[in-house]
Amino acid sequence: MLSVITLQMLKVLTNLDMKEIQNVEANKLSGGQKRKLTLAIALLGDPEVLLLDEPTAGLDPFSRHRVWAILKERKSDRATLFSTQFMDEADILADRKAVLSNGRLKCVGSSLFLKRKWGIGYHLRMQVSPSCNPDAITSIIQEHVSSAKLSTRNVEDLTFTLPFDKMDSFPDLFSHLDQRVGQDIMSYGVSITTLDDVFLKLEGEAEIEKGDYEVFGSSNQNEDEDRDLSCEVEDSVLLMSDSGSATLHGLALWRQQVLATARIRFLKLKHDMKSLRSM
Repeated sequence: MLSVITLQMLKVLTNLDMKEIQNVEANKLSGGQKRKLTLAIALLGDPEVLLLDEPTAGLDPFSRHRVWAILKERKSDRATLFSTQFMDEADILADRKAVLSNGRLKCVGSSLFLKRKWGIGYHLRMQVSPSCNPDAITSIIQEHVSSAKLSTRNVEDLTFTLPFDKMDSFPDLFSHLDQRVGQDIMSYGVSITTLDDVFLKLEGEAEIEKGDYEVFGSSNQNEDEDRDLSCEVEDSVLLMSDSGSATLHGLALWRQQVLATARIRFLKLKHDMKSLRSM
């Protein structure tokens, strides 16, 4: 009869599609297989807190979706903290996202919060006929959404940005556009801002700030002042909830951080004790 540890090991190997290479030495595995091996080791013991550094980097699309499915199944009653460069991965897996740019924490929140606060809005993309007059289409859209902007324009496609706060005007706008479909408008669709858009916007602001520092900043500026300013900015971001209001600060925030650190250490010690008993 197989032990509990062996059964759990086989389950992890099956979930990650690694049974065929389970007897291969680690130094003979490919980069993607080594990535899955490190994830499998982290999953053993069913930890309540899981820390991952780019868990799907170097994996093929099929393996990436397998890892996503595993991490989504583990969300209940567990905490997973992971870093990633794939915005779609963060959008799908994480309940809360923290965006880092140039070594600084830029914002923290849910997908909806980040998209509303930092996003451009909705993208209205339409395929038009060669005889279409872009100015006429722009006038129709701005008749319903005055703050709409034409962001992309070419012979066959037009893209407009629509702000979040004008959603009440969308039904009338779409009804008007439906009347033009088959004439100068071939088809159209609407999509919400993605996390890629949010990240690119934050990156752009970071480059502008960097340029301002290079032009106006003194070469011998006090590094301690920069560090203090960075800490103040990061603290203010961390103190913001999804509603944009301050949550904890001062002694209450310090107490929460200490308790969170103590809980993580306790869970690690508990996991280590289980490992010792099973030996």
